[in-house]
Amino acid sequence: SSWEDDNAIFVGFKAGDNDVGHSHLDLGEFVFDALGERWVFDLGTDDYNLSGYFSQSGEFDDQRWQYYRLRAEGNNTLVINPDGLADQDPLAETRIIRYSSENSGVGVAIADLSDAYDEKDATRVWRGISLINNRTQMLLQDEIVDQNNLLLIRFLTVFVVLVAKKERKYKPKDVVFFPRKDETNTFPE
Repeated sequence: SSWEDDNAIFVGFKAGDNDVGHSHLDLGEFVFDALGERWVFDLGTDDYNLSGYFSQSGEFDDQRWQYYRLRAEGNNTLVINPDGLADQDPLAETRIIRYSSENSGVGVAIADLSDAYDEKDATRVWRGISLINNRTQMLLQDEIVDQNNLLLIRFLTVFVVLVAKKERKYKPKDVVFFPRKDETNTFPE
């Protein structure tokens, strides 16, 4: 939202190709900074000396995809119909299908991630990220057409996530992030 303001909002968002050297199964991943803090982060690389770390034949059962940091579940993206195999297609190619950055204070990016989840019985997977309300808030929206599979949405944060209402369907205003006071994972007062 600003290059000069330390408290500005920043969101980084990934589409592209899983079949490149050193890649993770992280298509659709995002990172998010606001108010001078990184709220949602990427774990980064793992130990390159791990057995099978660079086995990349494009198969779902490569040993590489058993390491948490390399799997979709270890990144800020979707996990659909999880099993012991790769949780995204290791050969997937995805792209940004819409991008807009307007002077009205709204920025939008939408990625078509469908190719990453073909083998997980999802026929359409779109992830959109938008900076809204004069770029003071971020909205993450997933649109998924699948065969009634298990869907997990995970993201990595050093903050406690408190769901404000106990309903089955949550609206964006119902989810609130609070900085943790200590390492006990207790909710703030």
